[in-house]
Amino acid sequence: MKLRAAIVGLGQAGSRFDEEPRGSVWSHAGAFLALSDDYELIAGVDPDAENRRRFAARCPDVSVFPDAESIRDLDVDVVSIATPPSARLAVFKAILGGVRKPKVIVCEKPLSTDTATRKILVEMCEAANVVLVVNYNRRYTKLYQQFSAALRNGAIGQVVSITVRTPNRLWSIGSHALDLLLYLSGELPLEMATLPLPALAERGELAGDFICNFPSGSAGRMLTQGPSRVLIFEVDAIGSTGRLTARNNGQQLELVPFVESKKYLGYLECGQSCLLYQTTPDESAFVEVMKEAANLAKRVGSGTCTGQMAMVSEELLDKIVTRVGGSTSD
Repeated sequence: MKLRAAIVGLGQAGSRFDEEPRGSVWSHAGAFLALSDDYELIAGVDPDAENRRRFAARCPDVSVFPDAESIRDLDVDVVSIATPPSARLAVFKAILGGVRKPKVIVCEKPLSTDTATRKILVEMCEAANVVLVVNYNRRYTKLYQQFSAALRNGAIGQVVSITVRTPNRLWSIGSHALDLLLYLSGELPLEMATLPLPALAERGELAGDFICNFPSGSAGRMLTQGPSRVLIFEVDAIGSTGRLTARNNGQQLELVPFVESKKYLGYLECGQSCLLYQTTPDESAFVEVMKEAANLAKRVGSGTCTGQMAMVSEELLDKIVTRVGGSTSD
């Protein structure tokens, strides 16, 4: 039997990112449609008439509603929430306030930019026995999963540092970078420092650099490279025996072993690079998230990014935002 799914929030991540010329699925709606053997998409919700119109044109057989209250008593197994963060609390209350509750909620990141709200959302799901998954989608990409496995398997020896280079906008894009740093390191910082970058503030969001020490002795860095429209998102891990680098916005993963320098006695240099992984054009983190949600709805497996995991990275981002001079409220 197929799982019944609904989407609250039919804007960019909810559906309309797929209107752009991409080679892969890049929305919640697209993922449900791609997994038609597993899901029946039965409802879409958005207060914006244009978003509803576009979604209805894409999915003419799916019921469309203006608010989450309208679906609170539908028999739905998986609900995707892709609204702005400021709307999340009201949406969660509507979805979890009915007699019938979903088995899984897949929420766009960030879960909330407000500390208290974030905790309430996680507690609401736990109290209702609803599995909460947060779409920090780089955790679901094969390349970064390969990156993590390579670090764990000692591909570069003892890890010395991990650096994530990212565009600006701390909550919109920096949240991905910080969550990825924590995912790859598997640690929380012991000490941290930040550098405000006021010239790179954009669309009401602050910009800044972040550095930290991890308990293992390795260093972590999140470095802002420039404006959001310049898509430089790269990861560089340096170890005792080599270097791992994710290039071209997560398209290639390269391993470079260190070799004895022929020019400088007693020093190591980068040797011949080896391509460990190349992302294929049809890969979709959104599809992978919904595959996991289907398993979780059947009580199979565990979440790659649960509400509790999202709370950890977002609470750290709260501190970073405060230090670079802003507020953590919606």
